[in-house]
Amino acid sequence: MCSSELLKQLALTFVIGKGVYQLWYFPWQLCSMPMYICPAIYICGKKRHFKLRAALITFLADFGFMAGTAAFLDTSGMHYQLRILTVHSYLWHIVMILLGIYAGTRKRDVSLRAFLPAVLIYLSAAGIAELINVALDSLGTINMFYINFHYYVSQVVFRELLDFMPNNAVIVIYMAASGGGAFLAHLLWRRIARKYGTEVRTGN
Repeated sequence: MCSSELLKQLALTFVIGKGVYQLWYFPWQLCSMPMYICPAIYICGKKRHFKLRAALITFLADFGFMAGTAAFLDTSGMHYQLRILTVHSYLWHIVMILLGIYAGTRKRDVSLRAFLPAVLIYLSAAGIAELINVALDSLGTINMFYINFHYYVSQVVFRELLDFMPNNAVIVIYMAASGGGAFLAHLLWRRIARKYGTEVRTGN
């Protein structure tokens, strides 16, 4: 994922951007997170940072799977001028779904309590995204995690709320819905684990 993202950034900069880097494609979206999470899981090891590793795996299973699946509800943002980048985008989100399934069906803690650390990772990543938005806003068009308050929400369904709600409120609803979607994924893995006996009982 890291290698393909690097090639994507080079193509966007030197082929489409004619040598000018486009901040819009800075790789810190929710769908970019598996590229950082997977190496972090490896670095944590199985015993040295067990709790953090478990939280990262849960994040992949819940938020990663949700984000990869949700992307196919509106594929307009997955299309580029270069066909190879469009193919890359589709494959990227398919890999996200497969990673989510792999992480979700592992033998692990699928208690409701286990979901909370994943939420903290999500909120931390979103906080970094907003810091990036604020820091680089004056340099170009940037909307990490699609929560830059200077841009109207463009996601399908949520953009319809702009007709009767302020943009900032829609952004909050969008984030809450992302968490809700991830929680539904968590419940799915929880049910599968209990059915096949792969649940590690350390919580509720």
